[in-house]
Amino acid sequence: MRTTAAGLTAAALIGLLTACSATTEDVSTPEVTISVPSEASSAIASASEEAGAALDAATEAAEGAWDRLEGLAAAVEPELAADADQLQQRAEEVCADIEQGTDEATVTSNAQERFSGGDVGQLTEEQAQQLVEAIRSTVCP
Repeated sequence: MRTTAAGLTAAALIGLLTACSATTEDVSTPEVTISVPSEASSAIASASEEAGAALDAATEAAEGAWDRLEGLAAAVEPELAADADQLQQRAEEVCADIEQGTDEATVTSNAQERFSGGDVGQLTEEQAQQLVEAIRSTVCP
């Protein structure tokens, strides 16, 4: 009886070892094709065109806003519009002050400090207020 039990145990172990050492075959995923009805394709194309047109309009509006700001800034002090990149960076800082709910006097004071110096010279408080209004009306959301 011991011999039979030992034989069965050995056979079971051999079976397990054989199963563990078996190699696995690569299983590939089947190709899936999705058909979209022509009405849906047309709707997707139309929505894509509308989104593209909206993006173009938004880009054009943003560029127009920066152009208007340059003109308004030049009206306050011609040298403010001399460096468009610097004007944009500082205007974005003013917008950030406004968005954060900073009080008007501080927004004006910060603008006066940001935009004064170099070829611009020292802006007056009135010029800073005009500049803040120009920024608010053109490029701040």
